[in-house]
Amino acid sequence: EGTGTLTMNKGSGMGVYAKGGTVSLADVRISGVEMGVMMLGKEGKSLTIRGNSTIDFKGDGVGVGVLGGVTRVSLMRTVITGEGSGTGVYAMGVGEMAVGLDNVRISNVAKGVSVEGTGRVTIRGGSVDFTGAHGVYVGKKGTSAELRGTRITGDGSGTGVYAMGVGEMTVALDNVRIS
Repeated sequence: EGTGTLTMNKGSGMGVYAKGGTVSLADVRISGVEMGVMMLGKEGKSLTIRGNSTIDFKGDGVGVGVLGGVTRVSLMRTVITGEGSGTGVYAMGVGEMAVGLDNVRISNVAKGVSVEGTGRVTIRGGSVDFTGAHGVYVGKKGTSAELRGTRITGDGSGTGVYAMGVGEMTVALDNVRIS
């Protein structure tokens, strides 16, 4: 569990790197890195970022990246900002994963939210402003995508919400504005 500020000035490296365990960050400020938060997890573990946290990342990096057996990713009242490329939130699980974003603002990224592997995505409120391929992407093993009250804005190319599900997938959009 952590709070505070982490600034790196070289434009490379990671702000927070966690391997295994359960990670909870509150009111953190991360900037000057290519990877804001990276978690490699084992089954049953989770990542939570809350409390008006901000993550500013450089280049083709990732604001929040989660790989492995992590089963829950929860971001609340978090601002993620790129430099026109990279990915805001990237999650790729080896098992069932639940990804939840609540009032999260993602901007100046090529890809807003990319979730691959088995699981569900829930986005409530907030916004995704992207310049590349997609605002929200749910891969072919995804089981559901639910967006409520979210604004997704592209630059004239790309796809606002791309749900690729192979097999049974539920997609629900409620009061979602895509432009």
